[in-house]
Amino acid sequence: MITDESIDISNKVILLIDDSPLDRKLISKVLKPKNFQVFSAPSGEEGISMIQEVMSDLILLDIMMDGMDGLETCQHLKEMPECKNVAIIFMTGKTDSDTILQAFSEGASEYITKPYRIKEAMARIETHLKVRALLEQHTEFIKALTQANTEKSKFLGIASHDLKNPLVSINGLAHFLASGKFGNMSSTQAEMVSSIYEASEAMLALVNDLFDVALIETGQLKVEIDEVDLYKLVKTSVNLYRITAEKKDIQIDFVENEIPDIVRCDKRQVRRVMDNLLSNAIKFSESGTTIRVIIECDKNWVFFRVADEGPGVPEDEFDKLFESFSKTSVQPTGGETSTDLGFNICKKVMKAHGGDIYAENLPEKGAQFSVQLQNSAVS
Repeated sequence: MITDESIDISNKVILLIDDSPLDRKLISKVLKPKNFQVFSAPSGEEGISMIQEVMSDLILLDIMMDGMDGLETCQHLKEMPECKNVAIIFMTGKTDSDTILQAFSEGASEYITKPYRIKEAMARIETHLKVRALLEQHTEFIKALTQANTEKSKFLGIASHDLKNPLVSINGLAHFLASGKFGNMSSTQAEMVSSIYEASEAMLALVNDLFDVALIETGQLKVEIDEVDLYKLVKTSVNLYRITAEKKDIQIDFVENEIPDIVRCDKRQVRRVMDNLLSNAIKFSESGTTIRVIIECDKNWVFFRVADEGPGVPEDEFDKLFESFSKTSVQPTGGETSTDLGFNICKKVMKAHGGDIYAENLPEKGAQFSVQLQNSAVS
């Protein structure tokens, strides 16, 4: 646990800008026992010119100076990248509210009044240096976490890639065995082969999703934009999933509206998003219900919507839908499995397109998921 006493502020760099030699000497003398590195400038212009040379942790700035006064100096300092997170403490003999308010409006973090009350002034200076030290610690901690997360994602990508090949082999062999091309099997053997095939299918889906997550988190997900016949793409996906839906006695209705002939997008990635929405709708729909697939557009967006007649999404669980490894309380109706990564990947794919994906509950029953692509990318 970080405590106030554990924060080391020795050797911190303080830049003192004051046109009074006496005040510069006094303040430097007060700061010296604290082991601070103190640099001084006799004017605002010289203080500004020293910033790149003196990487300050804190700036003490007199308001009333000849030439460029403290308020103008502060304004210039705050425009410099080097001073972005550097506290500026004004030193002033003027305590009227207008001057103090103007000082804060120019970017001051604190002010010390003249004549100086040494203990109070030191307390204010030390407080801001400790805040600076904490900020630096937190920045380094975030950098370390980011690096660790990147390394984790790289490992995840390598592991997923290496796991995929044997799983593909297991899946393929199980498929051939189930086809009967290697001879007849007993009912028990056929059941075991079917279980192997289904388990390998689920594992392949998980490995593929983990690999995509690794690509996304390491910034390697590439969106290859091309001219795509969106209607044809949707129609193909719908026809494929009608077969899966029929196994659960679910009907898929395709509502066809007028849309642009060609949309610029990544065909493979957008198809994957469509497949995910259709697969999800089937998983959470009861037998005898209907899934509506709608494709439409306005002047800004092209929409692909999938509406089901399932239980919908609990109102307090919408935020879970697009998070990695996060489940809602709603269960698939046929015992299907899920990696809990699909929507998260879909969200990031659509964001990479400059679009989005969102969900809403329908007034009558069920939920509707909508994908939107920019119509500005349509030719």
